[in-house]
Amino acid sequence: MSSTQRVESINAVVHKYVNSHSTLLECFNGIQEMLSRELQKAEYRDYLANLPFSIASSSAIRVFPKLVKNLRDILTEEIFSIQKAQIDICFEYYSKLIPSNQYLACDKVSLYLLFD
Repeated sequence: MSSTQRVESINAVVHKYVNSHSTLLECFNGIQEMLSRELQKAEYRDYLANLPFSIASSSAIRVFPKLVKNLRDILTEEIFSIQKAQIDICFEYYSKLIPSNQYLACDKVSLYLLFD
């Protein structure tokens, strides 16, 4: 977030709470909440930037095109990009194809884990 956006956000909070019905404490708490949200977003962006692999793939679009379209339609651009990145990250995990002759063994393990 740029400093101009941060100042505008603080101004919006100040205008919301600076009236005859609000206390100085309410104004302070409003600014604290806004700054806390901004910190959380910045920490999440840092987390994504420091992942050990690239999430710039288009796996989500290739595998779930309708889901991606629906998400794009209902989410803000910022939230959509975070959600799509999370879906793409799922495709980055190391996986191994299980031979068909081992399916039954895997099913037994799954059932054991479910009912244990």
